[in-house]
Amino acid sequence: MSEQPAPANTAARQQLDPAAADAVRAYAARTRANADQFAAVLEDIAANGLLGGGLHPVGGPARGPPRPPGRPAPGRRLMAPQHGPRRARITFSDSAAKQLEHITSETEIHALDRALVVVSVDPDVGEPIPGDTAGPQLRQYTDEVERVRLLYWVTALRTVVVVAYIEV
Repeated sequence: MSEQPAPANTAARQQLDPAAADAVRAYAARTRANADQFAAVLEDIAANGLLGGGLHPVGGPARGPPRPPGRPAPGRRLMAPQHGPRRARITFSDSAAKQLEHITSETEIHALDRALVVVSVDPDVGEPIPGDTAGPQLRQYTDEVERVRLLYWVTALRTVVVVAYIEV
């Protein structure tokens, strides 16, 4: 993208009032900062690999092994559970955990939660980011409605989604 503004045809353009112009400039600055932070995370992953730091799980400790099924009462059969597929567990890299600490708005937390649920239910929902296919593939999920972007990868058994970058 170019740093130069579009050529101005002042006769055809309607000028913004000063408050609106300041709001547009602030939005542009936030967008530029988010793009810089996203690029920094990608460069860090390229330089240090996917697990450059610790992982920060969401929720409580992992569950133990499943309990053995109980015996049915005489004359009754046990019914198979009617559950859907198991969701992947979400964890955060060090950089994503730091980003998470700065999210304080209830609206942003709700939007992020919805995006994390989507990714945990279907880890392949994000578009692959070009790169080496030998290891876990980086993916980017963008929710245009909630205005959330996640950079993540999925473990080999598809049971854990590691979020590397959050943008709300």
